[in-house]
Amino acid sequence: MTDVAFTSWGSANSIGPSCHVLQFGSYRVGIDYGAGIREGEDEPRFEGSLDALFITHAHRDHAGMLPRAIARWPKMRCWATFETMALARWIWEDEINISHINRRPEPFSKEDVAAASRRVKRLLPHQEVHLTDEVSVTAFPAGHILGAVGLVFRYRGESYVATGDICLRDHGFIPGAEVPDIAESRLLIRESTYVGQYLEEERAAVKERLLEKSRAILEQGGRVVIPTLSIDRMPEICELFYGSDIPSEWPVWVVGGPRPVQIYLDYADGTKSLQGVRRFEHWKHQQDVLKSEFPMVVIASSGMLVPNTPSYTWATAVLGDKDSAIYFVNWQDPCQPGGIIADSNSVGQTLKLPTGNFVRMCDVDRFHLSSHGMEDEMKALEIAVNPQEVVHVHGEGARIQAFVEAERGRGPARRMAIVGEVVSL
Repeated sequence: MTDVAFTSWGSANSIGPSCHVLQFGSYRVGIDYGAGIREGEDEPRFEGSLDALFITHAHRDHAGMLPRAIARWPKMRCWATFETMALARWIWEDEINISHINRRPEPFSKEDVAAASRRVKRLLPHQEVHLTDEVSVTAFPAGHILGAVGLVFRYRGESYVATGDICLRDHGFIPGAEVPDIAESRLLIRESTYVGQYLEEERAAVKERLLEKSRAILEQGGRVVIPTLSIDRMPEICELFYGSDIPSEWPVWVVGGPRPVQIYLDYADGTKSLQGVRRFEHWKHQQDVLKSEFPMVVIASSGMLVPNTPSYTWATAVLGDKDSAIYFVNWQDPCQPGGIIADSNSVGQTLKLPTGNFVRMCDVDRFHLSSHGMEDEMKALEIAVNPQEVVHVHGEGARIQAFVEAERGRGPARRMAIVGEVVSL
């Protein structure tokens, strides 16, 4: 046994406000400090303090509460990639605006956002950062979204790998992860969103099926609403539709997320197709088009249909239309409106949403265009870094536990992380 310990303070056996801590001797390093996606899950249930913090990527559940962490620990050092910070700052400012719209207290102030932007140091992939004489960390591209990284910590001759959210396959404008070259690692902290699940359909086929189903809806005079995470899935879906023949026959509108799309234009390769996206001139223009009921495609944020967002407005407008469709392209929390609609079983079902009850008459379908690794990718990663032990985080508890039990006695030792439980190594 060494003097190394691991503790998850959020998003252990669920998808929530991520924060994981590795303690090397008395030195404590945090991995992410996110915001919750469910009511009552504002931030990680953290105890103690941090000496350093690394943000793996800019999704809200990984970076959403960083301004609070910066304010809480003024002596803590923090790192993130340049792209992550560009996207995260947009998330923080948007969070403040949404709190005003919903008449909720601000999660943090504009001054906190400015302070976080100043305090975070730029993290470069493959560059070693020395935290102490004995602790260092090197980031590697994780392939999840723009700027995402995984982390390799080194302490007293041993390696400790944290994947963050990771994808080994190319998708959209993002190349797959660069797996670190490590002969052996003491620990792998592994994201488990799709633990034990294998790809059933190649991404190219999924995209073609999405286009085909959308054309069929348009040809019968309906509207297609595609809720998207503006921070990553929106650029990919825009590229898909604007690279097809659909815009030559029907309008394809993009609602929300102008800054994330611009950040992709600025920092990602091959994004010229995003320059011509079609946006509404102003709020009244959008309302006029919304009421028109002409056939069209609407690519709208947010991806989970949070109330008071463009996707919620458009989705609830077409739910009762038998000729229209809502097509989901990212993971859905079953407790959010998007999850409620995506999990509905049949036409004619009454759905209870935040603004009332709606009878679902439209077509609803899911298209697996996730940027999380499937089990074949994660197995390849495990082979590459050869861990003695794997701790599973960021996934559904029951699914993780079933996988851990099924794999017992084969390969590395495994366990499911539990919030607040200290794992001594």
